[in-house]
Amino acid sequence: APHGSHFRPPTKTHRINSHDNYPDAAGKGIEVIKLGEMSGQLFFIRDELGAYGAKIGQFESRSTDHFWS
Repeated sequence: APHGSHFRPPTKTHRINSHDNYPDAAGKGIEVIKLGEMSGQLFFIRDELGAYGAKIGQFESRSTDHFWS
């Protein structure tokens, strides 16, 4: 989504651990927020610098530290 998107991030995250689907993501310092279900899944991504972006489709585990559900 472009900067200024009307999507609102949810209020909670939980840390990925080895029992989650994205074991390689731990410690990357990037928060990923799951916004909803669709043909793919939409994730709202904030990196360490506070930059935001969105991805629709397969989740990229290498780009996250927290996954909200």
